[in-house]
Amino acid sequence: MNKQRIPVRLTQGDKEFYLNLDDGTDVLGRIAGYRKLAHAAGVKILTPPTLRYNNETRSNPHVIRDGGKLVEVVSRKISFGHDHHGEQIAVDQTIFFNPLNYLAKKLIDMSLKYPNIAKMANKDAIPAKDIKGGFFISVADSGVSNVGVFVPNLAHPELENVWSDYNDSVLYAERNAQTMCERSALQKHPAIPQLSTNMLFDEGQGLHAEVYHWEMSPEESSRFEAMALKIGLGESVEVKRTVSVDELTEGK
Repeated sequence: MNKQRIPVRLTQGDKEFYLNLDDGTDVLGRIAGYRKLAHAAGVKILTPPTLRYNNETRSNPHVIRDGGKLVEVVSRKISFGHDHHGEQIAVDQTIFFNPLNYLAKKLIDMSLKYPNIAKMANKDAIPAKDIKGGFFISVADSGVSNVGVFVPNLAHPELENVWSDYNDSVLYAERNAQTMCERSALQKHPAIPQLSTNMLFDEGQGLHAEVYHWEMSPEESSRFEAMALKIGLGESVEVKRTVSVDELTEGK
């Protein structure tokens, strides 16, 4: 195989990356950007037919419901390709997308900006009359069910986008979980560069990255495609390294 250095240009206008809105110092890749980088590097994204959930084999993706209401979506993707040294690497990524965790994060952010609209609280300390007319959600990371975010007025105008985003996160949970899982699997593959502010140009609207692409002979390409097919079908194959990652996500 022959290694080639390929320049890749990403832009904010094409929704291929964005800057952290809090301080503008972090470059965060979007799925379109990672797909472009993966295509240039020859990295494939694969969707196995099954995944493991609670030590059981389930179809991929796996949707968990409670009384007909969607609670969580589990998704699995595998990125497969050559690293900078020409070794075949597979990154096996599983994520657990919970829309309620997404809502809790949004409300925590709201409580920091507008403490009169939402606030961190102990449920036991909130008067019963306030609880009845408001909304309380536990914070999963606290490990304590009575610690969370309390919203006294559900109809506050500043909350309209929060409720709308939450409804969308439930409605499109399966699609969003698969997209986030794909992005994470590509981001963790060693063939995909870590994006940084050093790559920015045009006042932050564009980004220059480089990837290595391995030019394969017809025989090498045929073997690579055969391995990718087996991985995509969930069959066991021997590669140089497999990285397995399980990840909780709030949906950002």
